[in-house]
Amino acid sequence: MGVQDFGFRIYEGGRTSVAARTLHLSWLEVGRFFRSKKFLLFFIFCILPALTQFVLVFLEFVVFEGSGKILGMEGMGRMAQRRPFSTGVSNFSFYFGPMLETGPMLVWLYSAVVGAGSLARDRAENALEIYFTRGIRPVHYFLAKWSAVTFLMLCQLLFPFLVIWVSAIFLAPDWTLFEKTVGYLPRMIYGQLFIAGTLALWTTSLSSSTASPRFAAMRWLGIFFVFRVIGQIFYKSIFKDSHALLVSPWTIVKEAGFWIVDEPTRYQIREVYLFPAWLLLCIAALWWARRNLQPGRVVG
Repeated sequence: MGVQDFGFRIYEGGRTSVAARTLHLSWLEVGRFFRSKKFLLFFIFCILPALTQFVLVFLEFVVFEGSGKILGMEGMGRMAQRRPFSTGVSNFSFYFGPMLETGPMLVWLYSAVVGAGSLARDRAENALEIYFTRGIRPVHYFLAKWSAVTFLMLCQLLFPFLVIWVSAIFLAPDWTLFEKTVGYLPRMIYGQLFIAGTLALWTTSLSSSTASPRFAAMRWLGIFFVFRVIGQIFYKSIFKDSHALLVSPWTIVKEAGFWIVDEPTRYQIREVYLFPAWLLLCIAALWWARRNLQPGRVVG
């Protein structure tokens, strides 16, 4: 009995390239989230700092006609010096910092949903056995998942603030704001790409060792929360040195991101310690993923 008797059709097209298969897997992962209405509501919740920024931009340029009553620019007044929106609309940190400084819990929660279960869901559905016996190597599979999670992270960390910047440019009374801020774009892009790519690498790797997306998400959130608390205890009560915060993965990636874009960091951790700690975590994540994605472990 041939496979046609079961309703399958013979594929008559040519073989696709590795790059095409990898890209297709990535877009399947991205599309699976944005086709869900529940996820769209969750996404809106997770970009609340960006939505707040957009409202402030609208009030500044439409309601108050650029008077500087809401968002200060050089020569346009000042806002109350209070976090999280104490910088002017022409300041780089207005577009780069809000999500990282004021919404870390939102970043953790969002990354847990889009990344911590990325491989766990496929394990639960026994999809890895199909992938790894049909021309997709583990490295290509992992690359597809990592790139998808990176893109989803950029949907929270970068893309909303690019929309805010474009909105501010066109709502501003002249091109002064554009001239002052257009140079920020490269720094915004590679800074948030670094942070998004790092978080995607860590959470995707951690997801490779379980078939339970819920457990993967809880483990991811637990690691970030527990080690941040431990770091704060070391920093404030024991060592009195900001370098004790290097036990916290979130502190490492956030401080490294600010250092890369040449913005002052909160804890002033020296890069000679910061980036080796970041590299060590990345190597550990890759080792963990390789260990748990070996075909012999997946395809029994």
